[in-house]
Amino acid sequence: MSRDLALLYKLQAIDTGIAERKRALAKLDNGATARADLSAAEAELEEARKKLQQTRTTLQDKELRLASTEEQRKQKHDRCYGGTVSDPKELRALEMKIEELTSLKGKLEEELLLLMDRAEEEEQAVQKAEDVVRRLRAHAEDVEAHFSMETKRLKQEIADLEEQRKNLLPQISSERLKMYDTLRERLGGVAVAAVVDFTCTACHTAVPRDQAERILTSTTPIRCENCKRILWIPGADSED
Repeated sequence: MSRDLALLYKLQAIDTGIAERKRALAKLDNGATARADLSAAEAELEEARKKLQQTRTTLQDKELRLASTEEQRKQKHDRCYGGTVSDPKELRALEMKIEELTSLKGKLEEELLLLMDRAEEEEQAVQKAEDVVRRLRAHAEDVEAHFSMETKRLKQEIADLEEQRKNLLPQISSERLKMYDTLRERLGGVAVAAVVDFTCTACHTAVPRDQAERILTSTTPIRCENCKRILWIPGADSED
């Protein structure tokens, strides 16, 4: 009896270990959330870069227009005040054109200043977005590396435990295995509970001393009065 129960306790420890590792596997973060966050950040970075590029293009166009306006204004000014035009009407028309170009030049200069400020802000936004992408990419890679490493470790441990289980099963009587499987199914996967300091470690209920003393000698399994699990005292195997 004690030998079968000791083996059942070992089997329970193996099955518990397998179940714990399978739960750990199911809870592992595979990096999907981190990758989704990274993709969102990359999209934001792309949008920030496009916005900056548009501003730079507009800035370049304004600079070209300003240069063209300044060149026209200079030409009109030289013609108007260079002594080559004597017709009052033409002079007045040139002066009006110069005023128009001067006003446009001032407007373009103001717009350029605003665009340069905007470009600077957008450059900072791009840099910030790039920093976020770098950080999230590193995080995603770390999560994925951890997932891969932990998956490999847990699967190997499960395989090792399943091999131990396979080797242990032939040593246990079919009658005890049937009882064990039935109780495991009914009692949340735990059929055998350890008794430590006269307490059932499964439900934390006190085990009477006389009942604990009969665990090794009884011809039938002693079960916890509260949770109905088979009781066993670790390290008390009569063969050890």
